[in-house]
Amino acid sequence: MRPLQLTICAFGPYARTQVIDFERFGTGGLYLITGDTGAGKTTIFDALVYALYGSVSGDVREVNMLRSRYADPKEQTYAELVFQVRDQTYKVYRSPEYERPKERGTGFTKQKAVCELAFFDGRAPLTKTAEVNEQIRQIIGLSRDQFKQVCLISQNDFLKVLLAKTDERTKILRSLFKTEAFKKLQERLNAQANEKKSALAAMERSLADKIGQLETFTADEVFELEDLKHFLQICHERIGQQKADLEKKQAAYNEDLVRLGALGEQQKKRKAQQEAACRLEEAKKKIAGLAKEKGRLDEQKELYRKWIGENSRLLEMARQSRQYEEAKKQAAHYFAGMNDVKKSLDELAGNMEKRSKALEKMRADLENEAELTARREQLLHEIETVRQLERLRKQLETARKNAVRQQEEYGRLRKAFVELEHTFRQSRLSYLDDQAGVLAQLLEEGKPCPVCGSCTHPAPAAVSGHVVSKDDVDRLERQVEQEREVLQAQANKAALALEEQDRLRREVKERSENVQDGKVLEAELDSIRKRLERFSRLSGQIRKEEALAVKDVADKERVRNDLQQVSMLYAQWKAKAEQLDKSAEDLDVLEKRIAKNQQRISQHENDAALNARELARYNALKAQCEGMLGDEMIRDDDGLQEQIDRLTAHLDKKKAEIGCDKLALSKEEYVYAHDRKLLEQIEAEQKETEEFRTRLSELNNLAETLNGKLSGHAKIVLESYVQAAYFDEVIDQANVRFMQMSQGHYELIRLQSGNKVSQTGLDLGVVDHYNGSVRSVRSLSGGESFEASLSLALGLADTVSAMHGGISCDTMFIDEGFGTLDEETLSHAIDMLAQLAAHKSIGIISHVSSLKERIDAQIVVRRKPGEGALAKVIV
Repeated sequence: MRPLQLTICAFGPYARTQVIDFERFGTGGLYLITGDTGAGKTTIFDALVYALYGSVSGDVREVNMLRSRYADPKEQTYAELVFQVRDQTYKVYRSPEYERPKERGTGFTKQKAVCELAFFDGRAPLTKTAEVNEQIRQIIGLSRDQFKQVCLISQNDFLKVLLAKTDERTKILRSLFKTEAFKKLQERLNAQANEKKSALAAMERSLADKIGQLETFTADEVFELEDLKHFLQICHERIGQQKADLEKKQAAYNEDLVRLGALGEQQKKRKAQQEAACRLEEAKKKIAGLAKEKGRLDEQKELYRKWIGENSRLLEMARQSRQYEEAKKQAAHYFAGMNDVKKSLDELAGNMEKRSKALEKMRADLENEAELTARREQLLHEIETVRQLERLRKQLETARKNAVRQQEEYGRLRKAFVELEHTFRQSRLSYLDDQAGVLAQLLEEGKPCPVCGSCTHPAPAAVSGHVVSKDDVDRLERQVEQEREVLQAQANKAALALEEQDRLRREVKERSENVQDGKVLEAELDSIRKRLERFSRLSGQIRKEEALAVKDVADKERVRNDLQQVSMLYAQWKAKAEQLDKSAEDLDVLEKRIAKNQQRISQHENDAALNARELARYNALKAQCEGMLGDEMIRDDDGLQEQIDRLTAHLDKKKAEIGCDKLALSKEEYVYAHDRKLLEQIEAEQKETEEFRTRLSELNNLAETLNGKLSGHAKIVLESYVQAAYFDEVIDQANVRFMQMSQGHYELIRLQSGNKVSQTGLDLGVVDHYNGSVRSVRSLSGGESFEASLSLALGLADTVSAMHGGISCDTMFIDEGFGTLDEETLSHAIDMLAQLAAHKSIGIISHVSSLKERIDAQIVVRRKPGEGALAKVIV
């Protein structure tokens, strides 16, 4: 990946649009990104990483911190990068989500994030963040973290790798090579082994519990499953013999039980014959009496038919008499109803007249409602104007307090700034005086002064007692600039607060003109509301009365129809009563005669039915008894009862014996079934436990191997083993540069330890080829440590690139680390980087002044107080 052009706006310290044209540096070579500390040098790489991956390069920077605090509210924060990969050009644009002032009104609103990847081959651009992120990863072939490892070298990080202790280096390499998965695998397998050990112990306890639950078998010191099987086979055979003996006893008992049943049936039959003979004589007597009664009822049949005919004639006469009575009753009812309807009609006419007069009066009262409604709307508008004025006055009071508070804060910050600026000026003068004093100590009489050229030095400057360093002066200068920015920001806040206060005061003054007293308006509005409420109720009452008037008209018509109908019905029933009056007889006399005839008819029917039922029943009983007596008669019992008693006693004794045998067999079968079930469970659990123990042994060996605990072997865990493999590749790549920069003096090695007790494998040493010794990397000087750490960083970049399919990044940034180097070490580092830059573009982020003389191609970053940073490309 090679960046062509980076455009940023309102990004970090860059307040305005800034375009950085990387194409001016060509396809290779060194260029310097220089400027004051904190000016915004590393922000260039931050913007490049953000444009590609949507997040910045540093671990402490967050996306929501990208918005420049110097930017105009109308400026949009964004980063746009045009880059090239394998002769294909792409353009990616990203804008983060941030808070900005509202375009209308006060307050802030959220500006949504924007993301777009454009192609130069005719394809449609991608605008969804997830799609853009995945496409960038596929195009470049690296994730964000991998891109940082390959394209950004921060010397502080790799100096930690060089000088770290073994456990610290493990953590660092875990972060660089993402070996956390191997560590988790170690821990997971170790946890699984411990968990399986606990499970095996639980399985062994369960097996011992089941052996202890056996009821018929007592194990020796060592339990043998075959002994239990043999013992249960003997129990099974014994139970089979007991079942056969019990079946023989049960068969003999059943035979005796059958004989007892036969004797009982014989005894029941003799008793039934004796009872049948008695019932037969009784049935014959009843049949003779019932036959005589049947003859009497047959003689009464002619009289019965006469009673039925007379009763039919009497019922017809009674029906006509009832119709006459009903006609008289209905005629009287409709006559009374006709009078009631006439009375209701008169009352309804009076109510209609009263309601009509009331409606006329209520309609007259509603004439002023429209005028009051218009006045109410006018009052509501005027009252709302008064309330808006009150709200503005409250806002004015709040704005006044805020303006006072902001002015007080400005005064406090200004006082602190004046004191800090005074301290800075005094410190700078002291530093300059001290520099003159140091120079004066080197003057000699007769030798020219390097400043003025005089050979005489009558009053040389003296060194003050309090020494102020250049770093102190620079630090105070940075503090002054920072506080100046804070003071300027507070001045802006105070000015905005005063402007808001003046605006609200003018608005209150304008709206206060021609505004009436709110209380007077409220009182008038309340009075109008009450009157309108009364009109509202009156309107409802009018609608109700009008509805009732309509109902009255309908009711009047309905009552007239009712009167006509009732009159017609009265005439009909009156005519019918007059017609029936000629043939009607006394209804009471008729009903008594009907009741008497009906009683005689019912009595005859009941007597005939009862006689028929009884005669049939006794004839059936007679036939049944004669059938029973037709069999052979059992005259006496011939000792039958004695036989039954003797056999019953014998059966009771046998039944008790069989019950005891069944109970004993049931208990033995239950115990056998219990132990047999346990045998199956014990056999299955023994097999499962042995298989589990075999699997646990394999898992435990694997866990101990991965965790470096296997007896007799080197104590190195899996993660350290993997890290060591990666580390060896990094060291091999690093030594190519380290040998070059140290001119063959030093070579990095990973120390191999033969210790099988403690866990080792990542110790780093250095071979001194001048004397053939091997020593700690901590013995290297500052410059040598820089060379070693830079070599490690470049070696890591090459290793990560190789790990991901040989992906090559055509650009690289090296951040700081050159400030402590002497001239010779710096020269070696620049020469080595120049060779590397023959194939890729390398940007060095540094403020070291000597680099400016060695590297002509530069990006110079300057920061103006209150305006933010500016970057300029110099080639």
